[in-house]
Amino acid sequence: MTQQIIESSWRESSQPLLPAHLSIEASEEANYNHIPLHTLGKGKVFSGYDKLVDWIIEQKTVVIDGYTGVFFDRIQHQLNLKLAERGVTVNWILSADYLKSEEDIDSLTSPYLGTKESVWGKKTDLKLNDFFNEGIADVERDSTYEVN
Repeated sequence: MTQQIIESSWRESSQPLLPAHLSIEASEEANYNHIPLHTLGKGKVFSGYDKLVDWIIEQKTVVIDGYTGVFFDRIQHQLNLKLAERGVTVNWILSADYLKSEEDIDSLTSPYLGTKESVWGKKTDLKLNDFFNEGIADVERDSTYEVN
């Protein structure tokens, strides 16, 4: 039932979610494996928020990065719950808070996009920091928090 709730509330797709755990043996035995995997070695990947929180607390400063479509707000919420259970204070800095406005980004990128109907444009000389407000350069670790 939980799987159905997750699939219906998070996604508009007929494709199933990837399983949380994969078997190397099953992967090697399959004639056709639609979920290929490669091991990274022990201790490189964690399962569950508790183990991830253990690691975050050890590190003190952590950057979480990912792809569009990942529900980072839900991940942040779960991490906050687990860190609060342990009495750990956290300073979250969201890079999205420093993005330039949509209008500014449209203005920056429009010279490279070609005409409205065209699929052609030209290579940009813009850099990643061109898409952020100047304030992002002033972001620093806050030592009043245990984790940043």
